[in-house]
Amino acid sequence: MEKTITLSMYPSKDIGIGLNGCEVLVISHDNRTITADSIFELLAYTRGDKYTVECINEKGVDIPVLSFFFNLMKDIVDRLNRLDFSDENTDERIIDDGTEKNDFIEDTGIEIEDDDLPF
Repeated sequence: MEKTITLSMYPSKDIGIGLNGCEVLVISHDNRTITADSIFELLAYTRGDKYTVECINEKGVDIPVLSFFFNLMKDIVDRLNRLDFSDENTDERIIDDGTEKNDFIEDTGIEIEDDDLPF
């Protein structure tokens, strides 16, 4: 499913982050932090989702800060967009460049089954 993340800089210097036109969270101008949990909930990721990121700053307020958050979200969604579930019968994830997502685990000799994961 196509999903659009929009980052909007408000005149108050708060940053609104929305998904498909609905504001999901606001990063306050006096506390410029975002948690991994907040990003996870914002993305509402399901297999096959494809994302775009847009930036709105009509007044040109605090451009470096908005650019930082834009680049952060862009990097995250670019990586998600490269996931390819080419064989629907397995849960193996392949990145577009042909490398397997779990190369490190395979190199260590550790085998982890999906049933062993807590999530």
